[in-house]
Amino acid sequence: MLRNYHASTVMLNATWQPILKYALAKLRKFARSADFDASLKQVFGVEIESTELKQAWLAGNFGTLPNLEIIASSQINNARGAFAAEGNSGTKNANFILSLSNPSTQTISVNYQTVDDDATTANNDYVAKTGTITFTPGQTTQTLPITINGDTSW
Repeated sequence: MLRNYHASTVMLNATWQPILKYALAKLRKFARSADFDASLKQVFGVEIESTELKQAWLAGNFGTLPNLEIIASSQINNARGAFAAEGNSGTKNANFILSLSNPSTQTISVNYQTVDDDATTANNDYVAKTGTITFTPGQTTQTLPITINGDTSW
């Protein structure tokens, strides 16, 4: 967890000081951006409370960060996608970003279907979804939201 410590409180070695300063400056800049709320909701789901987080980051308090787990793309068959911790209750969306490597002059439709793995519909981990995503001419990205259900079972 990052905290806004004064230099007299924590002595960081010379290698980490510029890296931490850079990262904190980027978080502040992101908090000031016009798309802060929309970006957080796209990545972490619509239930994230972005207002409090934005105020904290603008004030330099980085002690509160959304839960995020970084996994290797090989774990999701090299897909560019989303991963969301389900939490103990409620629902949230994992927003998978589908992208075309190049824009097309034609409409492209892609059929999709969720498939059980570690998360299963039998355990009510997520809501199964099947459908078609359509890319209009020139469009290169689409978002596919999958509903994740929180629970306390492992």
